[in-house]
Amino acid sequence: MTPVGKILVFVNLVFSLFVGAMGLMVFTADTNKNTEIVKVQREREVLKASNTTYQEENKSLQEDKASSGKEKEVEIAKLKAEVEDFKRVKDDLDKKYNEASKKLNEKDIVLQTAVAESSRRQEQNAQMSEILKAEVKRNADISKDLEQTRAKEISERISAQTFKSTNERLEVQLREMAKDMERAKTGGTSALAQVNKASKNPPPDNIEGMVKVADASGLIKISIGSDAGLTKGHTLEV
Repeated sequence: MTPVGKILVFVNLVFSLFVGAMGLMVFTADTNKNTEIVKVQREREVLKASNTTYQEENKSLQEDKASSGKEKEVEIAKLKAEVEDFKRVKDDLDKKYNEASKKLNEKDIVLQTAVAESSRRQEQNAQMSEILKAEVKRNADISKDLEQTRAKEISERISAQTFKSTNERLEVQLREMAKDMERAKTGGTSALAQVNKASKNPPPDNIEGMVKVADASGLIKISIGSDAGLTKGHTLEV
């Protein structure tokens, strides 16, 4: 795996953990919110039932007021006070319920914002991944082009050196031929013999082979090559 691939795997792992944590927080907040709401609703139902009971008792006491006299009035006043107490408790519970709902809604907003931010970062990560992939491909293409250019330069350099060596060898041979011709004019060794001697460059070992193909231009193809010890510049006799 390339370094870029490792970076992308690590970034994706971090964002996956972050999204998982956000989801867990949302689930926990929703669970707590529902539990609190159910609890408050149950308390409100109990207070409502108690209030109804006390109202019925108050009504019954009022109906019996004429016969009960002063004792009934005291009982009614007591029941009214208890009703007021329950009303205050109910109002307090309603207030707590509203405050809890408000806080939970605020937490929901924060969590939704965090989830949206996480999604945005994931999109940015995906875009960065595409950019990195494109950059890696571009670098690979550049490396390939440089390698091809380097190979071409090496090939051209070898060809130039070979051409130079061939020219130098031919130049030496021409100079020797010119000297031999000059000596031939002055009565020395036969120029043709000297030229043939100078132009011969046999391989170091006694190598024998067969002529496989010969064309009209004089070029021939033989059965031996560099594996037998031949190199460029060697001469063979047929």
